[in-house]
Amino acid sequence: EWIVFVDADDIISDDYLLGINNAIEECPSVEIVFCSYCLETKKGIIIKPLLKFDLDSCCRDLIEKKNRLLSSALWSKSFKRSIITEKKIRFSSDFNMGEDLFFIIQFLFEINNIGFASNSVYFWNKTNEEIMTHSCNIYRCDDIKCYQAIISLINKNGLEKKFHKSINIGKMYLQNLYYMYIRNNNIKEMSPFAFFNIDFE
Repeated sequence: EWIVFVDADDIISDDYLLGINNAIEECPSVEIVFCSYCLETKKGIIIKPLLKFDLDSCCRDLIEKKNRLLSSALWSKSFKRSIITEKKIRFSSDFNMGEDLFFIIQFLFEINNIGFASNSVYFWNKTNEEIMTHSCNIYRCDDIKCYQAIISLINKNGLEKKFHKSINIGKMYLQNLYYMYIRNNNIKEMSPFAFFNIDFE
C-alpha cells in the first residue's frame, strides 16, 4: 500500500519502516510520510533534523530549490501507492536530472495530508566525490527541462498565482547553475534562455 525508495549505496535505520508505519497508524489520512535523514560525508555525519511543515510550505521549498525543509530526492519519504496509480504519476523520460523532484511535485499536487516519522532515519552516502551530484556537468542542464515541466504542471493545475514568487526564486537558482556550467566548461558564448526572465510583480 506504500512505496519507499532507497538508493543502492545508502542505508536506513533498523526501525525505518516501523517508524513510517507508526506515523500512518497515528494518522490514517496521511498520503505521504517524511522521515529524518543524515548526510554521510568523508568529514563525518551531518544530521538534518526533520522539521514539521504544511503542504504549501513543502511545495514552495521544493519549487524554490532551497531544500530548507526537505530533500528533493525520493528517499526519506514514503508515498501512498493508490495516489500514484490513480493519478497516473510517472517519471519523466525527458530529463535525467530532476526526475525525483518532478515526481514529488506531481504527487504533492494530488494530496491533502502529510505525516512525519522523525525516528525513521535515512543515511545518504555522499562519500563518493565522483557521484554526479557533486559536479556541475551537462546533466545539470536537465534541471532546466525539469523546471519547465514543473511550471507547466503548476499552470495546468491553476496554481501560477499561488506559486508565482517561488517560481522566480527557482529560476534564479537555475540561472546561477546555468552560468556555472558555462564557466566550468569554458564555453565562451551561448544563446540566452528566455526561460530566465524573472518577474516578481
